[in-house]
Amino acid sequence: LIGDVPRGVMLRSRRIFLGGQAGLVGPVQIDYGTVLAAGFVYRRDYGPDLMVIGEHLPARTLPFTSARYSRIRTKVEKNLRYLGNLVALWHWYGEVRLRVAAADAERHALWTRARGMVAECLEERIKRLGQIAGYMEDSIRELEREGGTARKELEEQRAFAAGWPEMERGLKTYASLGRQDGAPFASFLSGLERTLAASGKTYLEVIGALDEATCAAGTSWLAEVVARVEGLIYPRA
Repeated sequence: LIGDVPRGVMLRSRRIFLGGQAGLVGPVQIDYGTVLAAGFVYRRDYGPDLMVIGEHLPARTLPFTSARYSRIRTKVEKNLRYLGNLVALWHWYGEVRLRVAAADAERHALWTRARGMVAECLEERIKRLGQIAGYMEDSIRELEREGGTARKELEEQRAFAAGWPEMERGLKTYASLGRQDGAPFASFLSGLERTLAASGKTYLEVIGALDEATCAAGTSWLAEVVARVEGLIYPRA
């Protein structure tokens, strides 16, 4: 997750830079204003406003089995944060970009396909998270062989496997997770409508013309959407 949707869509955040021949191994989150130097692979969260010059992994050989998972709750939390941002983006397209594109047939066609692609990304990520849940049975068996040192991880994986059906149901109702019944959305929509009425500009010009209070309200609304998705996490073991 590079940046985030609640702040990013307002087009006012500081840039993030990933240097040439560099890479990211997810799940990670890079915050605004951060520069990742060229030529390294990054595996940790960074930012905001950092210059990061490489990571180092010591050379070593360890026992390995593909069936065994570790730090499962962290992985699930980060996946839900990523999904939450996709849900927020899907609702942003429905509530904001459509208002700018609706009057133009070509723009509306582009909007329809773009929002459809966000929905496809959501379905794909839900599917992949479900696959991980399906791997828990084999991972639990491996952890049980290890005994006491893996007890906490074992509890978390059992909780994830048991909680996944309910999580999946919640994720698949993402259309309702962006419900517009709060003050932040009402305040944002009021400011957006004022700007649209006064400008008649392109999408980028409209967003650039929003006042700071309207932007703050919009960010709060979208942050609530992300929080609802993150709240689908299974109960702690």
